[in-house]
Amino acid sequence: MIDVIRDIPNADTFAKTDIINKGWSDDKKYCVTTIDGDKRLLRISDIVEYESKKYEFELIQRFALTGIKMSQPLDFGVCNKGKNVYQLLTWCEGEEAKELLPSLSESAQYDFGCQAGQMLKTMQAVESHPPSADWATIYGGGKHSCLYGGAHFGQRRSGLFKRNDADHAGVV
Repeated sequence: MIDVIRDIPNADTFAKTDIINKGWSDDKKYCVTTIDGDKRLLRISDIVEYESKKYEFELIQRFALTGIKMSQPLDFGVCNKGKNVYQLLTWCEGEEAKELLPSLSESAQYDFGCQAGQMLKTMQAVESHPPSADWATIYGGGKHSCLYGGAHFGQRRSGLFKRNDADHAGVV
């Protein structure tokens, strides 16, 4: 078992822990398989991020109540003898959009984008503050541009629509 996670409640039920080298955040991410065969997403951050990760986890809890298809929140706390903070979420099987979208028809890409836009609209409605320029930072969009399949995100590029961070604040 990885030392960082030893003091997470029920870590003794983690049969397998695989590192995930994807995503935008600086979090260390793991796919944890329990002894019952259930998969979980475990995110580990530095303790200095405690307040922002707590807020993020609370938002995830609120988003989960809306029925958005997403990882469900399970647990949040401090681990590694107070050096790190963790979030434990359910595992969502599937393919990454950036890998799947190019194989879809333009119509399917557009439909996918519309669905994503509806999810974003729901998420913005759940937040306690109105959409702002901080939106991109909160959701990691300020670090990278991403490909989405929806016209509401901005410029059309090679059959997909390239999201502009400036377009994100309040588009949907």
